[in-house]
Amino acid sequence: MGRGAGKLLFDTGPSPGVVSGNVMTLTPNRKVGIGTANPVSPLQVVGSIIGGGPANLVASNLIASTIAGGGVPGFPNSIYGESSFIGAGNANTINSNIGNSFIGAGYGNNQSSTAAFIGAGNFNSIQTNSDFSAVVGGNGNTIQSSAGISFIGGGQGNLVGTNAIASVVAGGSGNNVQSQSYFSFVGGGNNNVIQPNSSHQVIAGGMNNTIQSLSWASAIGGGGFNVAQGYGATVPGGLVECGHGKLHFRRRPERQGHQHRKFRVGRRFRHAFRLHRQQFFQCPGHRRRGVCH
Repeated sequence: MGRGAGKLLFDTGPSPGVVSGNVMTLTPNRKVGIGTANPVSPLQVVGSIIGGGPANLVASNLIASTIAGGGVPGFPNSIYGESSFIGAGNANTINSNIGNSFIGAGYGNNQSSTAAFIGAGNFNSIQTNSDFSAVVGGNGNTIQSSAGISFIGGGQGNLVGTNAIASVVAGGSGNNVQSQSYFSFVGGGNNNVIQPNSSHQVIAGGMNNTIQSLSWASAIGGGGFNVAQGYGATVPGGLVECGHGKLHFRRRPERQGHQHRKFRVGRRFRHAFRLHRQQFFQCPGHRRRGVCH
């Protein structure tokens, strides 16, 4: 401890008069510095900060990460990545070799990507190389590796798969954008699936709807147990509908029987309808309800 130029210094330097930087300073103008001998604000802390439970951990090689609170005994919060933050909760982890990441609160959340965000909830995860992604909340939601700039809003058990870049699951339960299905969207509902190796797909909601693999720019509006497959296939909604092929709609009539009807479209699309006429009118519902090939 020493006094200099009107300052009161508490230091752990190797010898008297040698300031190591591990210092607390009280200045005459009522400024407090921790880790600095020259604070410029009423309270200035230089270095990482650990609040909350006694077992909370910020790795010793980090200089600018913070745990604000939480971490009851046996369930500490831990940060191994630089310039990162955990606000509260228990058993949350920001892993090494990343930076500028955030976990707000919750339990058992795990963050492994740079500049990524987990707001709260339990057991949410952003895996490696999914930089700039976010899980706002919910339970058991996962953005898998190499799915950067992706988003899960909330809900439970939702998934954005590996390499499904810039994909979104807004909410719901058990919704799944599978691997390589980039630029795709599931709005809500439950157990809706966009299968692998597709892109620019939309399932707005409903339950147990599927856009099959190797599709592009297809959409299901809602309903249940609907299937779309191919280029630009669309199912507006309903139950056990089938959409195939290119730039058209398919709809099962509400009454008994198996006659199908087209939705009218502009002249510019008629050629596409003719090219896919056979596939358009053949519905597996004639043979087995709810199965599309």
